[in-house]
Amino acid sequence: MRPKSFLLSIFIVSFLILVSGTAKAQQNQILHLNNHVYAYIKDMQQRGYLPELNPTQLPYTRGEVNAALKNIDKDKLSKIELFWLDQIQKEAGFTERSKDEVYVDGLLEGGFELNNTLNSNGLRPQKDELFFLPNGAGQLYGEKGDFGAQLGVRHLLFYDYDREGISPSSRFYVRSEDYYMGYQGDFMKIYMGRYDNLWAPYGETSTVLSDNPSSFDHFNISLGNSWFQVTGILG
Repeated sequence: MRPKSFLLSIFIVSFLILVSGTAKAQQNQILHLNNHVYAYIKDMQQRGYLPELNPTQLPYTRGEVNAALKNIDKDKLSKIELFWLDQIQKEAGFTERSKDEVYVDGLLEGGFELNNTLNSNGLRPQKDELFFLPNGAGQLYGEKGDFGAQLGVRHLLFYDYDREGISPSSRFYVRSEDYYMGYQGDFMKIYMGRYDNLWAPYGETSTVLSDNPSSFDHFNISLGNSWFQVTGILG
């Protein structure tokens, strides 16, 4: 059996064991970088709020965001800051439950883009051609206690049409993406899967680890607490 097939088998078995129940929580779920909630988080950070969230180590989990939100005094916020806070709470919030319970959640979404360029940042338009680029995603998430897992698939026709080589092997129309399993404790956070990472402020690029390339299979490990932390990625 190939290493990828072996890891995927372990992942699926672990996920099925994990989701054998129901409850309400989501603290270990990753907020993926295509979620616009990061724009509001960045706005708050630029005003001096949410210092618990490292602005150059993305993505965050729902639990990390909610823990940081608890330290904000709403009485000191301006109207625009209250609006940002409300948007963050709506997107990243969750209902806390006992760690003995299991939470299960599913998601289906889709859309399309009509553009005259195949460049992801909109540069170098090709005026003589018009591209219809549909997209869609499906996710199934479950967690219990400090453990969480997600199965995810994504369809994006841009992957196959792109002229700059952003078409990795083993991908044709639908790709396993935004999937992972992991553990998030007080002093250790370990996730294994395929999702975007960014070691730079949201919306900016990094020379070390950027979200420009397609997501890749990796281990993401963080050790430490609020005043000292070491993070590494093996991909």
